[in-house]
Amino acid sequence: MYAQFRRGRAAAICIIALLLFAFCAAAADTPDPAPHQVFLFEHTYYEGESMGFSYDNDIADLTQWNLISGGKWNDRISSVSIGKDTRVTFYEHVHYGGASISFEGNGENSYHIPDLHSLGWGDTVSSLKVRRTAVPGPDQVILFEHVNYDGAALYLTVGQDIADLRQNMISNGKSWNDRISSAKIGKNAQVLLCTDIGYGGPSIPYAADGQWINNIPTLHPQGWGDRVSSLKVREYNYDWTQESEPPTEPEAPEEPKEGDPMEGVEPPAPYQPPNIGDPLFYQVFLFEKADYGGQSLGFTYENDIPDLTRWNLPTGEKWNDRISSLKVGRGARIMLYEHVNYGGASIYFEGDGTNNYDVFDLRRYGWGDKVSSFKVRRVANPADNQVFLFEHENYDGAALCLHVGQDIPDLRQIMITSGKNWNDKISSLKAGKDALVHVWTDINYVGPSNPYSGDGQGYVAITSLHTEGWGDKISSLKVRTPGWTPESELPGQPEEPEGEQSDSWKDIEPKPYQVFFYEDVGFEGAAIGYEYDSDVKDLTKLLVLDSSNNWNDRISSIKIGKNAKVVLYEHVGCDDRSAYIVLQGDGQSVAKYDSLHSIGWGDRVSSFKVRMSDSLR
Repeated sequence: MYAQFRRGRAAAICIIALLLFAFCAAAADTPDPAPHQVFLFEHTYYEGESMGFSYDNDIADLTQWNLISGGKWNDRISSVSIGKDTRVTFYEHVHYGGASISFEGNGENSYHIPDLHSLGWGDTVSSLKVRRTAVPGPDQVILFEHVNYDGAALYLTVGQDIADLRQNMISNGKSWNDRISSAKIGKNAQVLLCTDIGYGGPSIPYAADGQWINNIPTLHPQGWGDRVSSLKVREYNYDWTQESEPPTEPEAPEEPKEGDPMEGVEPPAPYQPPNIGDPLFYQVFLFEKADYGGQSLGFTYENDIPDLTRWNLPTGEKWNDRISSLKVGRGARIMLYEHVNYGGASIYFEGDGTNNYDVFDLRRYGWGDKVSSFKVRRVANPADNQVFLFEHENYDGAALCLHVGQDIPDLRQIMITSGKNWNDKISSLKAGKDALVHVWTDINYVGPSNPYSGDGQGYVAITSLHTEGWGDKISSLKVRTPGWTPESELPGQPEEPEGEQSDSWKDIEPKPYQVFFYEDVGFEGAAIGYEYDSDVKDLTKLLVLDSSNNWNDRISSIKIGKNAKVVLYEHVGCDDRSAYIVLQGDGQSVAKYDSLHSIGWGDRVSSFKVRMSDSLR
């Protein structure tokens, strides 16, 4: 396990849409990033500490990211290794300011830079963006909305003309007119850019040389950024002077003549992306066609895509109503919606924590070519004796994790965030196979009640309590074993867990992603448990169950799941400017601190964060 005690400003780590790998390294061989990853290193030749990201991640301020050894990542990146399908853009200043430079894989090979100093960029990077590489086919031109190949992309092939870019939409209300800022030109292609519609006004050609792709990270220095209103795409050696009167309509392809050696020969197939394989546990892959065919998109949790009409296929069409198959990583869940902004009918698919979930044809569920928006989340499956309660439908929002034997007589005392408690805020749930949760509409187990129970075979999932009339109506609850009823328990004598259940939290081991906090040393007294990603910013607002005391300055021992990390803060607010300590599992076994007093942190914690451990990054 690792233990750190520092003062200063800690990294603001968010495990939602990004994958971060952080580890100390001795002398290292050339790294081998996955196609979707970029690895950043503190020293030249891939030495020192490192971290990694997948696309699409924006890191606006490296002064907010801590090195394990102390100090910040700002101006500390000296070498980089980039996956074959990934592009990284470095910026001199925070928030993407100052000079910039981009590096990317070529779609076939990774790209390695052992010493950024040789390019004038060693120890100079303050912010960065990671994107998927866009590699044009030999006869393709890709035009981008922003510099450094960022924003929306417009894919064109040799022979295409666009007389009026106002007619080509990026999204509702926004066209491509005066919005092109960078370009990539396939080795056998060139593009003529014109300032006015109908190919009028000043114009300029950008061509490749027949051997290499021509990458133009910004059109602004040449005075052509955000100035293009029409364009034509031709072969790289095409002579523009032969066009005396530029046509206003795309040219028809020439019919092959009898005896022409090209007669009957199929034209070159459009560029197809390589098979991207199976998703990692935190990923979801979406495909244009059934059987995982056609174009594809990849996302990590936590990503919300409210409008697929704003996402372009390489053909220029939209992703709206075009998803026909998908693959879901074992630790991910995707919720599909019929309409934009998460409207209309919905359906979800998720991994089971052990295996991926693949749907080769969404038409089998009545969902082929029907998806207009979606959300990707981390799957949360309870252990056999656990119950997970969720703030929103479809297991979304905050989550409350409970074990058999726990009672909550007043959910007003259990905080989601400062100023917001769990009372009347539960909308979906999952109950482990050996767990039952009995809920009441009023505090202190009063009013109408209802049980939700595992069946002894597998966990039970209720996607929406609203359909049963129980959404946002729960004020107290008890977690017991299946078959329990309120009548079977005498007042004041809660039933002990049955069978193989532990007698107390002292004997319960946290799951890999959980952290248990104990009131007394030796894992005694009251206890609470959280999983990543949880932020508890004010322990004065969290009451010890069956007590008038709050948890502020009352944590004396901790158990940390093997894949979890906890940051303990001396003051409320999870304020990185106050004293804090980082404790974490080592990826192999539960980390146990039977007395925080021995490291100077007993009865000192006022807020905390739970995250994924560095051993997984």
